[in-house]
Amino acid sequence: MTAIPRPPPAARQRAIACVLLAVTLATLTPGMSTAAQKCPATVVHGQRFHDNGDGTVTDPVTGLVWMRCNVGQSWIGDRCTDPKAWFVMYSWKEAVKLPEKITFAGRNDWRVPSIDELASIVDSRCIDPSIDLLAFPTTPSWYYWSSTPFGDNPEYAWRIDFRTGKENSDLKSSVSYNIRLVRGTFTESTVASESSTPVGQGAKAEGLAADGIHDPETAGLEVLQTPEEGLTGFPRTATGSINWVQALEIGVIDPRPSLSGDGEMTVMDLDIILADTRSMPRVRFPHKAHTQWLTCSNCHPQIFVPKLGANPISMDANLLGNYCGRCHGRVAFSLFECDRCHSVPLGQLPSDQR
Repeated sequence: MTAIPRPPPAARQRAIACVLLAVTLATLTPGMSTAAQKCPATVVHGQRFHDNGDGTVTDPVTGLVWMRCNVGQSWIGDRCTDPKAWFVMYSWKEAVKLPEKITFAGRNDWRVPSIDELASIVDSRCIDPSIDLLAFPTTPSWYYWSSTPFGDNPEYAWRIDFRTGKENSDLKSSVSYNIRLVRGTFTESTVASESSTPVGQGAKAEGLAADGIHDPETAGLEVLQTPEEGLTGFPRTATGSINWVQALEIGVIDPRPSLSGDGEMTVMDLDIILADTRSMPRVRFPHKAHTQWLTCSNCHPQIFVPKLGANPISMDANLLGNYCGRCHGRVAFSLFECDRCHSVPLGQLPSDQR
């Protein structure tokens, strides 16, 4: 039996606490099941990856060699053991240091994959999990860290939800996720997974098709702009992220009220002051800046319940991706640009709100 090292006790305790929180908020256990993978009838796994016979597989598409099991699991000849979830979860900072201590299949050059490398083993045709289970058995339908920091905010890093195969970023220090290690040199130009092959398109189309968002069968994919091209010239904040409010004010963007362009924007010029901020300046939430391009249904009632006292907003909740954190730190400015929200000095509030 070939074992991949488990985390030290302190790391396990932190991961246990994180798992218990996830169970409370999101019913973790059913989401991590691998028993009900759903794929179209035409999908045939076991053909792409080469079994090296030592608990690793080689991907001839990218040239990378992957561990078949998560860090913390053990390869027992034909499958991975399936220990308790907290034995195989790490914070991002723990994850990127792990390979320094790991020797597996006679090699010690393992590393945490980049987001592009991790995305190369996603099979977007399947869910629960979105991966070839013959190559990577007992893969849970859960999140896996990449080594790639989020560009606009280095406090975040990219990860993939292998339940759906979708990418997103999370705060490095607030959550613990699974790790799958890789070694070798990533040949990005050859990535054309069996589940997403653009029809008659060039390099730009291949990149867009691999993001899990764009339809690889769309004939016009090559004419689409990349995010870098499309956002050239947009105003930026001090941290380098897009200043969407300023972009709206100076006319760089002109949101439509509907898909067809018909109708009018309903703009609500109403500020909400969140007073329970301890010693920090109070938070001003401006409806105007949001309703100039979003309808009420974008936020209510799924994200914010429109009822006094129904939303226990806190920084912890935001950092876990709830409330303001559904957008900020992802597509809107970082949660760490404190003065953008904490903009009302304590002395400016009526005495009954202090």
